[in-house]
Amino acid sequence: MVTRARPAALVICSVCLAMALQTDSANAESGVATPVVADFYMAPDGDDANPGTADEPFATLGRARDAVRERVRAGLETDITVLIRGGRYELNRAVVFDPEDSPSGSHHVTYAAYGDELPVFSGGRRITDWRKKQDNRFEVVLPTVRDGHWQFRQLWTGDLRLPRGRYPNQGMLTVKEVSDGFQRIVLEPPPPDGDLAGREVELVMIKTWAIARAIVDRRQDGSLLTRTPLGVDAASGHDHPNNAVPGGPAYLEHAAQFVDQPGEWHLDHRTGTLVLQAAAGQDPQ
Repeated sequence: MVTRARPAALVICSVCLAMALQTDSANAESGVATPVVADFYMAPDGDDANPGTADEPFATLGRARDAVRERVRAGLETDITVLIRGGRYELNRAVVFDPEDSPSGSHHVTYAAYGDELPVFSGGRRITDWRKKQDNRFEVVLPTVRDGHWQFRQLWTGDLRLPRGRYPNQGMLTVKEVSDGFQRIVLEPPPPDGDLAGREVELVMIKTWAIARAIVDRRQDGSLLTRTPLGVDAASGHDHPNNAVPGGPAYLEHAAQFVDQPGEWHLDHRTGTLVLQAAAGQDPQ
């Protein structure tokens, strides 16, 4: 079980790249050989100081893009192909393709997998150094989160996205009352006792055309007070289809006390502590 955190927003590198990889896959299935002669090459064990040849490939997509960009600026007389060796490429930032990366005229730039190999691009970061606690619960402190340099809302193991701790585990709560400003919410049944102030707990309400989220600021007289209106905005009124209304289904998400099912997790941004409830026999390392 290997866990990775993904940032809140990840820009997929390039439509051109995706199309090229899909075309390569289709060629492999049809028996058409993908050419292995190209202008530039990439490999997981490459180096961006290399010239980008087959024997000395680049290491990153950004470096290959820059090399292609230089050729495009100088003017193309032929098409350009970048072949990407199989393996994992970890992105620490989005790779952006602009109009200047596309040549004018009839020439094309193609990014494709090398032969039948499978390159994988990941915007996630591998999380290690977990400490096992009681009941197969694991913790790790992430200094970059604690220091305010990293935030994420997704945690994955392989291709499986893990859920944040929520209440209730099954089914929904019901919105009983809503204030005019959509920031005082009464739920039925009431959520469990516990201090929710300043813990970035989210109240989530399912609407017809949207999912409304708001940070819980605190409890007050049996109500939950949210930091922002639960819905579009207070000025749009109770008739807006995406604002909170009595009778609507809702649940609470992302509190440490809600982590009680295998796979659930919680991230404390103040301390940088990530808590994961693993299933029996699983190890996030």
